[in-house]
Amino acid sequence: MILLIQTKNMASIKKSTSLCLAIMTLLFAGIVCAETRRIGVSAPLSGPGARWGNDLKNVLMFANDKLADGKYSFVFEDDRCDPKTSISVARKLITLDHAKEVFVMCGQTTIATAKVYRDANVTVMATLATPSRISELGVFRTGLSDSFAADKLASYILSAV
Repeated sequence: MILLIQTKNMASIKKSTSLCLAIMTLLFAGIVCAETRRIGVSAPLSGPGARWGNDLKNVLMFANDKLADGKYSFVFEDDRCDPKTSISVARKLITLDHAKEVFVMCGQTTIATAKVYRDANVTVMATLATPSRISELGVFRTGLSDSFAADKLASYILSAV
């Protein structure tokens, strides 16, 4: 029971930390460039992950309006956390929307689209994606990797025994 409670708290901490880091990234980029930037956001806006995707959407819109004086123009696309859909979304964000920076959320969609974005010289920030190999793909991340979290959890369990 303690492990379950700890896991729920860790998930909440992870989500809050990732969203805070997304805001800091947004603000830092605003200091660096003066013109309005078009930023793509590929996230689950429908389906089972919609709550997380819509949270990210709301946080980015709030940060843009209240903290960055509207310096950004966001293009939000629903990838439903589906790798095939996310590849179509990535191509749209690159070719039609001309996004040079993109926020992504889900681990499998981040992995599926990393090469598409890299080939187009698009900077990618994964906000909640946890697979360990994401960092190897040239994607920036705000959340901890699965391997790091597993090491910490194992240490915690072993220290409690």
